[in-house]
Amino acid sequence: MDYQRRALTAADLSLDPSTGAVAVATHGRRRLGAPTRWGTGGAARLTMTLAGLTNNAARMGQSADFGAVFCEWVEFWLTTRFALAPTADKALELWWAASPDGVGWPGGVSGADGAFTAANKSQLLLVGVLTTLASATSQSQLVGSIRLPSRWGAPVLLNASGQTLSATAADHLLQAYPVQ
Repeated sequence: MDYQRRALTAADLSLDPSTGAVAVATHGRRRLGAPTRWGTGGAARLTMTLAGLTNNAARMGQSADFGAVFCEWVEFWLTTRFALAPTADKALELWWAASPDGVGWPGGVSGADGAFTAANKSQLLLVGVLTTLASATSQSQLVGSIRLPSRWGAPVLLNASGQTLSATAADHLLQAYPVQ
């Protein structure tokens, strides 16, 4: 089952009372459990250092093992904040590196938190894009969903926003929810 595109209405938006972030509702998919979380703050389980990520830089996160019997579909939510307000409609691109065995990785991904060469993104799967608002406040968005090709994978985030991300680690969290 794939998402069908339609115009968003006010009913599709929700406000996170703890962060003040606006989120888009999920339609047509049911969450099957707790998310896998990347970041360096308290809620994160896997490491992905996004604090201070400069414009045109990319970062790969620690690899996740979704288990021998893994969920077919995963949706990705990204919450972040910028040091200065970016121009509206710029992008944070989220890519996925799949590994057949948790050892061999495409595009120079290592399976560990670290810098990534953005030119190698063509070997990865594009999950989607967080489209920026012209605001330095917290921004949270359903970036996209993918059908997992294997049980192992690692996220890669490319900052094409024109601004540096906030230097505060707790401002950044990537969540992957198993859905059907």
